[in-house]
Amino acid sequence: MLFRAAGLTIAAHRSIPGLASTRHTGHADITIFTGIAPPWADCSFHPWHASDERDARGIANVEVTRAIAGVRFHYADRTRFWIDANGQHVWMIWQTTFEDACTYLVGPVLAFALRLRGALALHASAVRVGNRALALVGPHGAGKSTTAAALGRRGCGVIADDVLRVTAEEDRWLAHPFGGMLRLWPDAEALVLGCAGRLPRITASWDKRALPLGEHGVSAVEVPIPLGAIAFLEAPAPPDQGPRVVPLQPAEALVRLAANSSAAHLLDTSQRAAEFRDLAGLARWTRCAAVAGTPRASETDRFYDRLLDWARAGTVNGIM
Repeated sequence: MLFRAAGLTIAAHRSIPGLASTRHTGHADITIFTGIAPPWADCSFHPWHASDERDARGIANVEVTRAIAGVRFHYADRTRFWIDANGQHVWMIWQTTFEDACTYLVGPVLAFALRLRGALALHASAVRVGNRALALVGPHGAGKSTTAAALGRRGCGVIADDVLRVTAEEDRWLAHPFGGMLRLWPDAEALVLGCAGRLPRITASWDKRALPLGEHGVSAVEVPIPLGAIAFLEAPAPPDQGPRVVPLQPAEALVRLAANSSAAHLLDTSQRAAEFRDLAGLARWTRCAAVAGTPRASETDRFYDRLLDWARAGTVNGIM
């Protein structure tokens, strides 16, 4: 089977939850092998990164190790991935379920494969506003998926959820579609759809729900879109201030972009330097703003109106 994500064609012998299938033919940029390890799985690896988050046994949620042949991701639930050094092949084995394993695959694993290939990827969701893309950037829990889903229900096609690849083309940047669904917690589902319980769980062991693109009034964008604006999602504004959209200068936007690029903690020094040059160009050529994060239920309409007004027309008197 073939899938299309981040401007690349991905091949696998079975359906991958979270990836959109394609009729595109030709060379596969990334090939995924499920249920098997690579020939070099038993070679010598050295430590590279261990997450601060740990399970009840004190085991890091994920450990990343490196070898000459490639990189290994080892999760606490004993799901393992190997990515070759060129980011062209991914192997995966698991002891939970295939669906559980794919939550890692379609997130951090493919994000790092993109980085190995030299691509620039942001920890962001994105929607189409008019003929331009609006990137929604922020850490876990900032409300990226919720905001993308809510804007999707307002007619803004969804480009990506959580991992957004951007590429430079002359004097503009393009946002590439990635994935076939939005991932929402039950409270976000209730906010977006008006009630919880309508969406299926992504996996039986996880309470996040899948909102497939093309359903519930949320459409998918299937081609790259010029990037018009970047919104950095922050905590909700105080009640006495209401929703705010505060434009950022390029230097401040660069700092925020550097803190929110995908898998940046796994890049080596030369890769990080190349990324910094790309991010500087992105900050210089793209309008950026800090906005209140996912708002309280009573403020949602006002918040999304402000955000869309800024994305479409820019700022008014510096702050909206």
